[in-house]
Amino acid sequence: MQTYLESLTPTEATDYSLWKATKRLKRPQTPIPPLRTSGGEWAKSDIQKVNTLADHFENILQPHTHDQTSNDKQDTPHPIGINKLPAIPIKKFTVPEVKVVINKLRSTKAPGHDLITGEIL
Repeated sequence: MQTYLESLTPTEATDYSLWKATKRLKRPQTPIPPLRTSGGEWAKSDIQKVNTLADHFENILQPHTHDQTSNDKQDTPHPIGINKLPAIPIKKFTVPEVKVVINKLRSTKAPGHDLITGEIL
């Protein structure tokens, strides 16, 4: 540790290591709080936390079943809508044409039907 501290310098030659170390030391350390397991106990170690989160996500993230009725499918929201496809065929375009259009987009505008903002593009 002492050798490391002595090697720190504020010069470009060492990539400003003194300033980087100081910044890291001044940054507040926020501990990760313990989690409650499904049994109601506190998961304090990293392994216990990982297992608790894995169990939680395994329980809530279940795949959709393929036996949905037609009513279930109609209730699922879709940003574009099923019957709103373009009536005319889509014209072919090149990558440079797409880049030009994207560069003209203003990032402060609201997203379109696809819910993608100009900033994301």
